[in-house]
Amino acid sequence: MSEDLFVQPGVRIPAQELQVKVCRSSGPGGQHVNTSNTKVQLLWAPLTSVALSDEQRERLCQRLERRISNEGLITCSAEQHRSQRKNLELARERLAELIRKALFVQRARKATKPSRSQRAKRLKAKKERGQLKAQRSAKSWD
Repeated sequence: MSEDLFVQPGVRIPAQELQVKVCRSSGPGGQHVNTSNTKVQLLWAPLTSVALSDEQRERLCQRLERRISNEGLITCSAEQHRSQRKNLELARERLAELIRKALFVQRARKATKPSRSQRAKRLKAKKERGQLKAQRSAKSWD
């Protein structure tokens, strides 16, 4: 595949960094499975990639440390389709999604106070609930 892998704005993995391995699939296809290499393994080395900044590389390696092999490769495989081309597209999508999720930075929550009307509404509901419970007390049975 001679196309770069688009992950998100600012992150595009060059096609030269992606290694593609094909082998026999165990998926659907009957006798076709026994004769053709339709399973695709997509390999990428994030430690040596020029597509990532140092900060992104550190975040990626920290979040995906279990997915990175001893050789420093991340592997995504696909064998769901009978077509090698469709499996390659699926593996590329999976790798892009994996990297996208690992690079996601969640915004810090900004603490806010409840508004005056919300506080009044809460206190009113508490008072109504308390009155309801007071009506059920033993005093009302006498």
